[in-house]
Amino acid sequence: MALDLVRVLQRSHDAAEMVLADIGEMIGGDARLGGAHARLGELMRDVPAIEQNARAIANGLAVLATAALLKRDAAEDVSESFVATRVSLAGRQTYGVGIDADCARAIIARAMPG
Repeated sequence: MALDLVRVLQRSHDAAEMVLADIGEMIGGDARLGGAHARLGELMRDVPAIEQNARAIANGLAVLATAALLKRDAAEDVSESFVATRVSLAGRQTYGVGIDADCARAIIARAMPG
């Protein structure tokens, strides 16, 4: 799924920028969400490493879009809890996010027979 998302981003750069702009409008002046938004934009624009960052992009987009929608539409305690536990933490939410390329290759090599 992450690689499918990356392929769409590669084919339609304008659509990616529109999604980022829409999310940016929803988050307003929230510094935590603004930082996450900036990091996601950097990942999405890093064309040479886009496939390596596919899981981080998919995870970041899902978390940030959810946070932005909750900030816009949900009760403050709900949106603040989500942001505090999913956006403000630097931990990994999806397996494979944040693993560098050498580590990923080592994991794959170990799992492959022969």
